[in-house]
Amino acid sequence: SGLFASQIDFVLSTTTGINFAPAAGDVVIFAFFDQVLVDATTGPGWSFVDSGGKIGNIICTNCWAAASTAAGLAGIFLNSTTLDGFTWANGHVRANNKNGIYVAHGVNITITGSQIFNNGAGSVGTYHGIRDFLKIK
Repeated sequence: SGLFASQIDFVLSTTTGINFAPAAGDVVIFAFFDQVLVDATTGPGWSFVDSGGKIGNIICTNCWAAASTAAGLAGIFLNSTTLDGFTWANGHVRANNKNGIYVAHGVNITITGSQIFNNGAGSVGTYHGIRDFLKIK
């Protein structure tokens, strides 16, 4: 599979802005996002979760994850044991109610050249810009 998405806005979603959750036997690979904005969601802005399928080679360049409200764990939620290859480059992650980026599972994760600020508004000092359970480099 493959996908290229450019200059798209997802604003005021009642759940997750962009959700990667392929079913068993399915794959979501080679997805390229450029200037994709996800803002004001009630769940995570960008979500990568286990649902039986595989996720890999996801590249987000100049993208946005902001204003995920109370129900959302983060602007970007990486929680798939099958996630292999995620890059967030030159993007913005801001003003999320909880964590900016929440990394619970996944391998080959790169976050570079991005602005990550003003997250954790729901409880100052409780949430993180990047909550990293894997200690990515």
